[in-house]
Amino acid sequence: TSSTSGYLLYNVMSHYDPAMVIGQGASFEMVNMSLSNDKDHLATRVAHQLNLRGPALSVQTACSSSLVAVHLACQSILNGECEMALAGGASIRVPHRVGYWYEAGSMVSPTGRCRPFDIRSDGTVFGSGVGVVVLKPLQDALDDGDRIHAVIRGSALNNDGATKMNYAAPNAAGQAEVIAEAHAVADVDASTVSFVETHGTGTPLGDPIEIEGLRQAFAISEEDRTGPCYLGSVKSNIGHLETAAGMAGLIKTILCLEHRAIPATLHYTSPNPELHLDRGPFKIRGEDGPWEWNGVLRAGVSSFGVGGTNAHIVLEEAPTVVTSEATPGPQVLLLSARTAEALEGARTALAAELSDADEVSMPDAAYTLARRRQEPIRMAAVVNDQEHAVSVLNSAEHENVFIGEAPALSSGAAAGDRVVFVFPGQGAQHIGMARGLHECEEVFREHFDACAAAFGAEMGFDLRAEVFDGTGRNLERTDRAQPALFAVEYALAKLAESYGVRPSALAGHSIGEWVAGTLAGVFDLPTAVKAVSMRARLMHASARGVMVAVALGPAAIAEHLTPDVDLAAINDPGSCVVAGSEQAIRDFQARLAESGIVARRVRTAHAFHSRLMNPVIPEFTSFLSRLDLREPRIPLLSNVTGTWMTPGEATDPSTWARQIRETVRFSDELDALLTDPARVVVEVGPGGSLTASAMRHPNWAAGHRAVRLMRHQAQNRSDQDTFLLALGQLWAAGVEVDWTPRIGHRPTLVSLPGYPFKRQRYWIDHNP
Repeated sequence: TSSTSGYLLYNVMSHYDPAMVIGQGASFEMVNMSLSNDKDHLATRVAHQLNLRGPALSVQTACSSSLVAVHLACQSILNGECEMALAGGASIRVPHRVGYWYEAGSMVSPTGRCRPFDIRSDGTVFGSGVGVVVLKPLQDALDDGDRIHAVIRGSALNNDGATKMNYAAPNAAGQAEVIAEAHAVADVDASTVSFVETHGTGTPLGDPIEIEGLRQAFAISEEDRTGPCYLGSVKSNIGHLETAAGMAGLIKTILCLEHRAIPATLHYTSPNPELHLDRGPFKIRGEDGPWEWNGVLRAGVSSFGVGGTNAHIVLEEAPTVVTSEATPGPQVLLLSARTAEALEGARTALAAELSDADEVSMPDAAYTLARRRQEPIRMAAVVNDQEHAVSVLNSAEHENVFIGEAPALSSGAAAGDRVVFVFPGQGAQHIGMARGLHECEEVFREHFDACAAAFGAEMGFDLRAEVFDGTGRNLERTDRAQPALFAVEYALAKLAESYGVRPSALAGHSIGEWVAGTLAGVFDLPTAVKAVSMRARLMHASARGVMVAVALGPAAIAEHLTPDVDLAAINDPGSCVVAGSEQAIRDFQARLAESGIVARRVRTAHAFHSRLMNPVIPEFTSFLSRLDLREPRIPLLSNVTGTWMTPGEATDPSTWARQIRETVRFSDELDALLTDPARVVVEVGPGGSLTASAMRHPNWAAGHRAVRLMRHQAQNRSDQDTFLLALGQLWAAGVEVDWTPRIGHRPTLVSLPGYPFKRQRYWIDHNP
């Protein structure tokens, strides 16, 4: 609701010739000006700008308009027309800072003071203001963790009709009826209401009539009252805001409930004798004071419009909300903006707020920021507590901060369909990998321990001890490395899924493909553990050999190959791995050295994916044929073919047995994955070798994103911080992340700085 636009009449129209306006009539320019400025279009203009689909009504009942709007918004929610509503009022007096000529008998004060209920009451003064409240069903607000300022118990509307002296005169009977009806709708007894924010214009006629109406409404049941009912009027502070007057009173009352205090009614010294305050429970405060009441705090708000439309709302203090304990440890703070400058402004403002505030719950802060609209330029910051958050946000560069830009998705593209999990193979393992996740993340610990127990039964060793406390040399053993990588990567994938990050495709490198197959549903976990255990034993017992990585593509490396060495892996078009016996590889390295090419040894004791693996294939095929293999539920890429695995291939034991011997065609798999222009490649395992290959691939494009869930062993940083920042990177890439595991199930919204809008002046000055 809005008062008539003085800005339109005084400022905008001053730039037009009145004769031209009258002569042209409803020209396109005049109609368009009306659509942008007239009060009838305020609600629909907001709905259009904010894409609101429920009822959009501009309410005009003079001084009671904004409180009537609140009542109608409540009814709209109760009727199921909308799930949440904005209700508000605006009254901007243009030109600003001007006085008025007093005329005897008018409602304005000759002294320029609004003194509601005072013996010196002589009229009102008018002011400017805008106010809006957000309304939502109480249970929905509780479920969503909204910050609830107060509860509307009930509301009512009526009109005086013709039962008054004239059209503009107030009527005590009509006001009493609407107040009593609001009490009935709210299902509260008047004796439990201990404060009423009145219409309180400060006029000699209006105030006594309003008190009489209150007296009639409250007299219905006052036997059980345990204390006085205080009256107040915000008009003594800010003047009469016309159509926004009721909204001003409502907001003041909400603040009174929140702070359990009642401010002074300004300029009040002693009561107007016409009020007869001794005849009821009403008192007026001339000083600030606490709101003392034995029971739930309840208040009424009245707003009465010229023309007789009366509104009354019954408010109650917000319920006490018991929040669940959040997961201890770091939180991820999310910010986004349309420009890099705005993001930096938001970051600075948030740091300042957290620095100045006494205590802010970091889970609640994280929840509040995660609920906000997501703009393309995004920042994620992992923080331990409020003090750490200030330090991280104020640092120009920090390892716990990631800033990126979400790619623009084509119409109809789903963010979740872009995610692919890739699982690294042997050589990526290291002692202590994921120890921090095992200590801090329950989901990771649960799945890793389940794998460790299963491998312990199969292999006869404690996998936890081997991974977290063993020696690097021992973890180089194939029969230790493969179970260790499987357990870590499987648990890590389950941890990512617990945060809502689920893959639309899966790929793995050598032993990593077994994790991918398990996630895809080809194997259940017990079957996978049996198969990986047998695979690890057979490969460990095979002839020893060597593997070397060479920065050459398959075509370039072919001229250096001999019959006794094999191309073991093509990681990307410019990077391969060659395998063979110790002597064969030594000779191969010597041939490369003659051409100035370096071949770097891979940390393995065997020549996987080479002819040295041929002897184990028959036994492994026979073993697999006794296991239950199922068709994949998630698209799965094959090391053997370099393309999507068919259901027949996935359930064929020979596919998985041949995988030990055949070249790992990971480069071809990247070809298939990167056809999606917005693919997000997530490396689910230690290090970053596979995402590095992806980023070197010629098909890697601006819309692609690479995310690593674990640190490299050379990085001296927290495993948990690394994982959480990776989740932030996924969010920054436009992937939906469920932060519930970190912030708990009943967080609440807190007040934090809003969007740092770029300030531009659009005001059109009056043309004298």
